[in-house]
Amino acid sequence: MILHIGANRVVFTRDIVAIIDSACIDAASINREMLASVESEGCLLGPAEDTASYVFVVEDGTTRIYRSPISSATLAHRCNALDDLVTSGHCLHFA
Repeated sequence: MILHIGANRVVFTRDIVAIIDSACIDAASINREMLASVESEGCLLGPAEDTASYVFVVEDGTTRIYRSPISSATLAHRCNALDDLVTSGHCLHFA
């Protein structure tokens, strides 16, 4: 399934490795170093740091980190809504 994470970005849920609160990133220097490293490689995507609430670590052949302004509660709601659609049989399937 795909998940809209804000800033006109969607990711496959199977590719999400971690969802990290931005406050946790700021709290540890190792996290800030990781973000700087990924940014220097051009794999840090999404809105400016001051508008992001969470970061997503996504592995789809390349490790990317997406900043997202959307709250974790909203994202969890979206995931649950997608799961409900699939299990209820109301999801479109394409051959």
